[in-house]
This record gives sequence, structure tokens and C-alpha cells, in this order.
Amino acid sequence: MDTANLPRDHSCYIAERKKIPGLFSDETDGRIMREFYALNAKSYSIYICMFWALFLQGD
Repeated sequence: MDTANLPRDHSCYIAERKKIPGLFSDETDGRIMREFYALNAKSYSIYICMFWALFLQGD
């Protein structure tokens, strides 16, 4: 898992895995995800600690 976007003082932070293809990454930067709504693989919305984040990716 790519954990390079976590805070540097986080126990899971590893800079060597940054941007390696094929690894999962934490899109919430270590914050707690409250809700997740997905329309398809490239269109989803998440509720993170008091705000909504919308992710859309075109073809």
C-alpha cells in the first residue's frame, strides 16, 4: 500500500512506496471515512470528517 500521503509522523508512513504502479493508496490521508457512495468505478463520493469529497474521472 502506498502510504506516502499520510503525515510524516504517522506510524504507517513509508516514503519509498510513493507513486509505485499497482499499489493501493489512501485517498483520505489517514482521516476517517464516514460514508461512501459509488455510481461506478470512476465516479464516487465520500464523506470525510464533516465534508464531502467528489471524485470523477473521465475516459
